[in-house]
Amino acid sequence: MKLTIGSDPEFILIDKSKEIIEAKNYLVNSFEEEDVWDDVDPEIGINGNEILGELRPQHYDDPIKHYRRIGYVLNKTLEFIDDNDLSLLAGSGTCLDNEICTGGHIHFGIEEKYQTDEFYNKLKRSLDICLSIPLLFIEKYPENIYRRTNTPYGSLGSIRTPFYGLEYRTPASWLVTPRITRSVLSLAFSIYNEVFNVENPKLKSLLDLGLYFKTREFVNSNFSIFRSYLSQIIDCLRSLQLYPIYKREMEYLIKRILNEQEWDEYINLYYSWNIKKDPKSPLITQPFIFHEKDKNIEKIKELLLEEEYPDAIDTFEIFGLRKSKEYAFSTNSEHFANLLKRLYESEPKFKEYSLNPILLEHFYSDLCWRNEKRIELGINALLRENHLNEVVEIIKKARKRYGVIK
Repeated sequence: MKLTIGSDPEFILIDKSKEIIEAKNYLVNSFEEEDVWDDVDPEIGINGNEILGELRPQHYDDPIKHYRRIGYVLNKTLEFIDDNDLSLLAGSGTCLDNEICTGGHIHFGIEEKYQTDEFYNKLKRSLDICLSIPLLFIEKYPENIYRRTNTPYGSLGSIRTPFYGLEYRTPASWLVTPRITRSVLSLAFSIYNEVFNVENPKLKSLLDLGLYFKTREFVNSNFSIFRSYLSQIIDCLRSLQLYPIYKREMEYLIKRILNEQEWDEYINLYYSWNIKKDPKSPLITQPFIFHEKDKNIEKIKELLLEEEYPDAIDTFEIFGLRKSKEYAFSTNSEHFANLLKRLYESEPKFKEYSLNPILLEHFYSDLCWRNEKRIELGINALLRENHLNEVVEIIKKARKRYGVIK
């Protein structure tokens, strides 16, 4: 059976005074009687009430493709939410009103012949133990308690069984950042694959513990109860069949869980997803993405954007390397590395440093969800501090010589 994953993560809109703005004001063309809404887009609308907005991105057989579609659809909301004073928030959604909550419902495609109570129970209980209980440790506390105690949402085992398969409704809206979104979807898909395709003894041992029955403890965020099972749960996650494929995503989540590093429910999604409220910016591709918190990257940005790049299809992501790095530049593209190497070695001012020209590596970032390919460029702090103009000229030349990437 072909496995597919979809979702409908929810969000709230707030203005500068932190007042909640009803999503229907922006995401509904008309408000009909008997709770029938005409949403502005098949993938964007409101969910069951007039307050919350939700994304309904296309489902895929790959969680990474679905994650990228989420970024595309979130970007597309700018066509309808045209007020620059509004922010979008996710997480538990209770930060401003304890009676409002947002969910991160995940959809799993299941062929009709497999749509049985036995399979549904095994899948929902596996997701309870291996997804929702771990996520408890990174959700915002005590907002996550408000969501589960003041509203009928968020309990373990919360599912619907629509025509396509199963909708898992326990998690809060994991839309808070691109990396959390990507990691949650990758883990959920891996659990789904395990239940359907693999007899995993570690998963069976966890299911035999009956943690999914500890509903009251989960609703009240009783960390001490679940903390004692975390090492066993994480050991199971690392044994999943798809772990080697989604290792980076899972390990990011595992690290946050073990450190009990909460997500930020107050962060504007447009900021965390690096979406610009500028109608002139391309919908999918930006010529550059800059890690502006890295020293002097903002200056590099100003100089590079003095020119226009109308034919840019892929994004060049610019970030900083430490002085202690042995390399002048770092990139994930062999072709781009060869161009940079020649340009670097032809610049006499760089000869004062004993830096190797290029480190060819992959740098994982939250900032670039937009496309299948991106060209990464890390720049040593020595060059950024002492030879900013020369570095910018090298980047401009290399980009032009590289050409448009298909």
